Amino acid sequence: MIGPFVLTVDNDLAHLEDISEFIMKATEDCGLSAADRFQVRLAIDEASTNVISYAYGDQIGELTIRCWREGDAFTVELLDQGEPFDPATVPPPNLEADLWDRPIGGLGLYLMRRFMNEVGYTRDDRGINRLVMVKRV
Repeated sequence: MIGPFVLTVDNDLAHLEDISEFIMKATEDCGLSAADRFQVRLAIDEASTNVISYAYGDQIGELTIRCWREGDAFTVELLDQGEPFDPATVPPPNLEADLWDRPIGGLGLYLMRRFMNEVGYTRDDRGINRLVMVKRV
């Protein structure tokens, strides 16, 4: 196993650059190709933005990102104690609709599912949300 690499930030959009740099370094250290690094970074950026923007409302909270490579699997966990949100309950966007008829946003989960091989969510009895994404490399 390579890693784990761990970063904890508070829920401030100013930390998106820190998260991006962290993911780029971790994926590089784990030997991912440039294309895979880009896809993982985009998926994590979308997931992190959602947690930072919505999980805690107006409250201060933390987001912890853990990632590692084991065999051909690069795994990323996002942990927070905000409101529960199960991505499995969100239907895929209608990509056939006219661009002007589509709502603004709403493509984050689509991109996570498209670029990562696995996307799963759990919430434990302590109130910790755990989003796990796996990229096969």
